[in-house]
Amino acid sequence: MQQLDQLWKLISIAGQVRDFAQDSRSYRFAVAQPITFYLHVEHSHVLLAVHDAPEILVDASFQAGFGWRAQTEQDAAGVYFVARRRPLLGNMSRATLHVTTPPGTYIVLRLEQCAYTVKDVTDEVHLTLPNVKNK
Repeated sequence: MQQLDQLWKLISIAGQVRDFAQDSRSYRFAVAQPITFYLHVEHSHVLLAVHDAPEILVDASFQAGFGWRAQTEQDAAGVYFVARRRPLLGNMSRATLHVTTPPGTYIVLRLEQCAYTVKDVTDEVHLTLPNVKNK
């Protein structure tokens, strides 16, 4: 019984550390069409959606936020968002990014070990997937 109590305490502490290490950030970019959104991210899940507002929204949830570097930039041609893991500190980190753009946004994704989901799309989508190398 004492071992079970210690196990529950350990699980509780691990959950608290995980919650403490979670870092959520929201980014908002006012845009006018035509616009390009460039995203470079690694070890993440990217969710893409469309809305009618003239802005690009990025809601990022970084697991072990101290292990990430995020950089954004905006100019007349587009919005650029890069999130990379820090060497060593970020090796176990993952992220989820919810990206919402206006209709007609040209989107460029540079994904490294990522998954992505496109929500509520009624359009034609063209994808060119790279050759896959077996490891």
